[in-house]
Amino acid sequence: MEKRRAKQTTFTNGRAVAGNVPSPASENMKNLREREIEEQVVIPFLRDYLGYDIGLMRRQLPVRFGGISGTKYADLVFFVVVNDVKTPYLVVEVKTPEADLDVRQAESYAQQLKAEYFTVTNGETWLWYKTGTEGQETSQAIKYEAHPPTTIGKQTLVKFSTINEANRVIDFLHNIIWNEKSTTPEDALKELTKFFVSRIVDEQQVNEHEKEEYDFRIKSEKEDVIDIKNRVNLLLLQAKKKDADMFVDEKPEITLKPYSVIKIVQKLQDYSLIKTDKIEILGEIYQNLLKETYTDKVKGQRFTPRNVVDFMVELINPKLSETIYDPACGTGGFLVSSLKHVKRELDIAFDRGDIHNPSEKYKEYADSKLYGTDIERTVIQLAKANMLVHGDGHNHLIVHDGLYSDKATNSKTQAIEQVVSSDRGFNIILTNPPFGGVKIDPELLSGYKLAQKAKSELTQVLFIERCVALLKNGGRMGIILPDGILNNMKLQYVREYIMQQTIIKAVISLPNNTFKPYGAGPKASILFLQKKKYANEKQDSILMAEVENIGYTISGKEEPKKDLPLILQKIEERGGLAW
Repeated sequence: MEKRRAKQTTFTNGRAVAGNVPSPASENMKNLREREIEEQVVIPFLRDYLGYDIGLMRRQLPVRFGGISGTKYADLVFFVVVNDVKTPYLVVEVKTPEADLDVRQAESYAQQLKAEYFTVTNGETWLWYKTGTEGQETSQAIKYEAHPPTTIGKQTLVKFSTINEANRVIDFLHNIIWNEKSTTPEDALKELTKFFVSRIVDEQQVNEHEKEEYDFRIKSEKEDVIDIKNRVNLLLLQAKKKDADMFVDEKPEITLKPYSVIKIVQKLQDYSLIKTDKIEILGEIYQNLLKETYTDKVKGQRFTPRNVVDFMVELINPKLSETIYDPACGTGGFLVSSLKHVKRELDIAFDRGDIHNPSEKYKEYADSKLYGTDIERTVIQLAKANMLVHGDGHNHLIVHDGLYSDKATNSKTQAIEQVVSSDRGFNIILTNPPFGGVKIDPELLSGYKLAQKAKSELTQVLFIERCVALLKNGGRMGIILPDGILNNMKLQYVREYIMQQTIIKAVISLPNNTFKPYGAGPKASILFLQKKKYANEKQDSILMAEVENIGYTISGKEEPKKDLPLILQKIEERGGLAW
């Protein structure tokens, strides 16, 4: 072995610093055993700073020498996958601070396993070597830490062919983020969303001939990790310039460590998110991520259960030519479900030979017919990403309080006001407005008939009037409301307003546990309404149904009994809601 001293790296506050810088943790380190140093220092450093995959790590790996030497055990061995075969790459020998850093022991293990690199560490000082062949060449001390190998990205991208394939990759990415940040599910999803958006923007720029090659990739084995992270951040900034509400931050950027970014880019760089089926694969996965993220006791009304959303969309039955608005859109569930519904209609029309380019019509529908607002900027960010992975349509998602008619104060709402003025309102409104809030702004209340003489009014009451006002005559509405609207004696004036302005087509009573997995408790019902075509239009019979089995438990676990599909089937058998 070469006699010169190997490069020393001191571990300080969770990151590597070259040289023999004294560590503030030195006194504590003296009391740690080898296994504790592995757990608290060595593995976190290799995983979080250098980017090694703990899933490809073995502890106490047997190393067989034969003869009198017998079998020894390497403390840690990291593998890499080459041509679908796991190959030893780095041998790590861990010592206590008072023990000698026995380089020869680690070298013998690395040579026997044919690992490319080895290191010896006591948690403070690290000695790094490139392994030499036993009896032929000397192991070389190396100047820098041995990073896991990088894969250079391809210029020809492939789509995810199955949902299982996409799930495996996205689970891998999500775990990298979660392991490093150990933060809230919402923050982890936001970080993952940034990678989705930057990958899609990168593809769009190449497809639209704004540049010749992809930037969301590793371009060479020697490329600086900071350069790769900076390119991803630049893509996010470019997305922000095109759509100011795409991200909350003025200057959006990836907050992960550079080597976590490399692992994510390396995993995602050869896949095309644009070519992948938006509805059946990417959209399905993103919807599941949203569901998992918002199944807690804080985010209650931001997420409407998907089976309830799909049930409402099927009965509203949106058409390709119709505009849809959700004034409290949350993460975009109603708009996404409408996209899926229209896509099925387009596929049927294509099979019949009625249309020749369903993809073009789908994109046109997504970009021109779907509108949503929400008062929370972070939720709109997720809604935009949700729409983006479903095939776009995110441009008309706006950070805005849907109760305000803001012709003057918010120029972004002009597209919504334009639909109301030029088309005399929206064809469809689908929404689950927030329950339980109270508005006291006198300027806001003065614009509502239901609050003319009041100093305050329930948020859901104002949303009813706002939605009716935004519908064109004959327009259709599906709205979820707390049962107090239907049976509280003090709200009789609200029921009278609904009957004056609309034809009630159906009332579907939901069970108590419908919103429990998402943190909200009020019992609610779905109202299907049609705005009257003329003042004296008569109310016909009202379809009433009660859901007993929503399809999942209070904890959110799926159950075999599901009433909504049966109710939908019965209604469709009698010709739908006869809009």
